[in-house]
Amino acid sequence: MTRLIGQVAASLRKEAQTLSRDRGGLIVLFGMPMALVLVVTVVQDRAMRFVAAPNADLLLIDRDGGDLGTTLRQGLEAAGVFTVSTMLDGVPVTEEAAKEAVSHGRFQGALVLPEGAGAAARGRAKELADRLLADPAAGPPTAIDAAPAARLNVWLDPVLTEPYVKLIRNVSAGVLQGVEMRLLVEAFAAEMARRASARLGAPLPEALVKGFAAAPMAAGPGALLALDAALSTDKAWTDVPNSVQQNVPAWTIFSMFLIVIPLAGALIRERRDGMLTRLRVIPGAPTAALLGKALLFLGVCAAQFAMMFAIGAFVLPLLGTPAFAPGPHLGPAIVVGLATAAAAMGFGLAVGAVAGSPEQASVFGASTIVIFGAVGGVLMPRFSMPQTMRELTIVSPLGWAQEAFLGLFLRQGDLASVAAPVLRLMAFAAVGIAVALTFQRRRG
Repeated sequence: MTRLIGQVAASLRKEAQTLSRDRGGLIVLFGMPMALVLVVTVVQDRAMRFVAAPNADLLLIDRDGGDLGTTLRQGLEAAGVFTVSTMLDGVPVTEEAAKEAVSHGRFQGALVLPEGAGAAARGRAKELADRLLADPAAGPPTAIDAAPAARLNVWLDPVLTEPYVKLIRNVSAGVLQGVEMRLLVEAFAAEMARRASARLGAPLPEALVKGFAAAPMAAGPGALLALDAALSTDKAWTDVPNSVQQNVPAWTIFSMFLIVIPLAGALIRERRDGMLTRLRVIPGAPTAALLGKALLFLGVCAAQFAMMFAIGAFVLPLLGTPAFAPGPHLGPAIVVGLATAAAAMGFGLAVGAVAGSPEQASVFGASTIVIFGAVGGVLMPRFSMPQTMRELTIVSPLGWAQEAFLGLFLRQGDLASVAAPVLRLMAFAAVGIAVALTFQRRRG
């Protein structure tokens, strides 16, 4: 046993020295994942925020200047979908400036409230109330006169996709409908107060008149019926990660599996240079050499894990993204990381044992990792993939690792809740090691 430990330590030192001289390999293992997690996370941040919690920046050009513009703005903001601005670069926005800002993507849309829209809408509401109260058989107001009193123009960013165009259009139409109903109720209240006063032959008390006028303003949403929403579980979670929750684990996994390139290359060089043949004359040396490589690259994976999580926690917030905070799930995440490292190490050993040349190992290993990453939800968020692609996650070890990480960080799970993907990763590692040992014996 003492001899084996000494041989493993010697192999570990030798592999560490070899890897430290391989600048290209170090860049692949550390530099490229660092660049990917920084660039991709920042690029995806805005898009994934929109998917997780859609929010569009709108400009409101209020040429009417009355309280209708204020009511409309309050309704748009209350919808929870829009951030509404009436200023552009610190000055009141004009139609020309709004069009240019929207066409250049600074805002997703601009809404123009034309001059006189408030007076025209109130006039039309009063007319409809008069007609219906005078002749109820004439039908509802919408059947009396369908022509709108005023039309609002909406300019949309030309690069918006169809779902976002529908979102802005439908929510804006819903807000306008609410404003329209409010004006109609005000008109009906005023007309009923006038008719009641005429029936009595004397003016109504001032307090009652004010009550009629204020009722539509005071009775906002929830005045009669309210809806309380609650989750059906005591664990807050979502299936849509933000850019940091998606990319920090994803590129950590990807970087770990990149060890296939230097690990497989080292195995093939030993075989090609005859070193493995010379080691066979020393009892236990081939096993010690394999263990030394495995321990070294497990250590590399641990360093990658620490580096990527540190970038998510401390560097990405400086670039304007949310901070990565594993919180109480760091312990289970480390277990998932070790299982992922073992799977990556097993895959690298298997590729190195099977491939006939470093070129074969590099092409096959890198291509397989990219394919596994694509179907596993690493290269792109799983929720954005077609259903058929989502089902392919079951064949991807990178997908298993991503599933485990997201189970911890999104669903507030514990180690037991992610036991299935962790066990699959360990089984994958065991299969890879078995393949490597089998081919090594056959070549011997």
